Amino acid sequence: MATLAHLPASPPRAATPPFDQVLCVVGDGDGDPAATEQAIVIAPCAPRLTFVAIADPWHPSVAAFGDRRARQALTSARDRAGTHGVRGDTELLHDGDAAGALISRADDRSLLVAGVPPANTVASLATALAHRATAPLLIARPSRDRGGERPRILVPVDDSPAATEVVRLAGEIPARTGAYVSVVHVRGRDYGSQTRRRLAELSCDLIELTGGEPAVNVLDGRHVAARIAEFARGSRPDLLITGRRGLTALHALGSVSERLMHVAPCSVLVAPTSHGAR
Repeated sequence: MATLAHLPASPPRAATPPFDQVLCVVGDGDGDPAATEQAIVIAPCAPRLTFVAIADPWHPSVAAFGDRRARQALTSARDRAGTHGVRGDTELLHDGDAAGALISRADDRSLLVAGVPPANTVASLATALAHRATAPLLIARPSRDRGGERPRILVPVDDSPAATEVVRLAGEIPARTGAYVSVVHVRGRDYGSQTRRRLAELSCDLIELTGGEPAVNVLDGRHVAARIAEFARGSRPDLLITGRRGLTALHALGSVSERLMHVAPCSVLVAPTSHGAR
């Protein structure tokens, strides 16, 4: 994702924002500044940004802490958004089930944002959201300082119909943030002319949405998530956007999107698709 220093002052807006609201959980952990910053960056993609804190001193759980610290965290996040011209609402919840409280306030037009510490894979709240949420979910990891360069978005795609939905979302976000999008495909045994045509179609979709031609990277490898994560470590994207079949709980384990949330070196946005994605 773009850092706040590189957020465009007046990003162009497409006709229909990809999200109606952004719900960002805030706390005082090492990963929370990344969640707050990236929620602010993506806020122009939605009419409403809400920072949410969970206070439950009697039943401590992931992301839950006392009222005073929760209110301080909310005020800090709102003020930080305000310094960058973004209006953020705040909401303090009292609930021992932090993930459930967030999920109950989200629908398929919401984006949930949760942060993880830099040295962690996916912390407990993010894991709970990943397994239970049906709304789009952004797992936020700290962004690199690019020194004024455009932020980079990497989109893993296959040749399924779901790839169109993921690519369109990936194109709508940089249309507002100025990010550069590239796609990556891990070639299987059936790779051939049909897959190449499909990659060309997806590339054309991105050109139409962003005005720039994306790089299309075709990789070899048997383990899709591991190969994509390896490529991301070399190409250093700020955000990876992937689709999800809408699976929750144990059914989500083993999917490419769930694995990427754990092994990707950057922030990961997982978006449910109406077609079957991996």
